[in-house]
Amino acid sequence: MADLFADTYALVEILKGNPNYRKYSGKALITTEFNLLELSYALYRDFGDDAAKLLKLVRDEVDIINM
Repeated sequence: MADLFADTYALVEILKGNPNYRKYSGKALITTEFNLLELSYALYRDFGDDAAKLLKLVRDEVDIINM
């Protein structure tokens, strides 16, 4: 099965538990370092002190590609 590219918006919605993105949470996802940088800002904005834990979770579960 092919990996799916997850942009910042998709990653945020998956972490927020948006039911429209639930089907992607169990898939093999890829993203870029740039998207993770944007994600870190969104996580601190939306989740405060839990942001670092969530970012580590994403880094452990999502493949990061170089572009």
